[in-house]
Amino acid sequence: MSLLNKIIAAFFPPYCLCCKALLSQERALCDSCGEKWREECSGVNSNKSEFLYLAPYSNKKRSVAKSLILLSKSSNDKRLYNFLADELFLLIADNINYNYIINIPRRPSAVRKTGVDQAKLLAQALSRKINIKYLPALKHKEFSREQKFLSAEQRSENAISSYRISRRAESRLAAKSVILIDDVTTTGSTLSAGERLLYAAGAAGVIKITVAKAE
Repeated sequence: MSLLNKIIAAFFPPYCLCCKALLSQERALCDSCGEKWREECSGVNSNKSEFLYLAPYSNKKRSVAKSLILLSKSSNDKRLYNFLADELFLLIADNINYNYIINIPRRPSAVRKTGVDQAKLLAQALSRKINIKYLPALKHKEFSREQKFLSAEQRSENAISSYRISRRAESRLAAKSVILIDDVTTTGSTLSAGERLLYAAGAAGVIKITVAKAE
């Protein structure tokens, strides 16, 4: 370790992204939280499909997945997104023959408030990890309603009207296979809306992945 890195480590020691415990070396999770994360991820996606996720998410109990999702909504910490990209890679490691990685964009007002578009940062980190080009193909319409306040039926209707395909991306999607990524899904309506738009723009295949799925 260089002198500069030693000085930085002394003033800004690494800590666990979940429990905030100080760590002896640069990594995302402490041993305890890492073990809990593995337990949360176990048994998920036993049947491979066109929708894959890392861990379940519950508002009723604390979990590593919940802590990481909440952190991602207000943080651009590279350790967080590199860790999640490594984990997401495991979901698609058997088949990475895709042309683009595309994210579900966050509401513009939320991005202005927090300075973070977590699904975009996830997509970009995964793009670097597996060397598949990131394409900002989906755009969020400014004045749509927030999904979290809607019923399942309303979410589906709102999601369909909340997004559009970027004009720059339209000509690049024809006959292409894409990875569509978001941080967390509840009913799946947002991912389905994005998938529908991508197919309408000519995509040949879409696989949907998220960090977590609400129970």
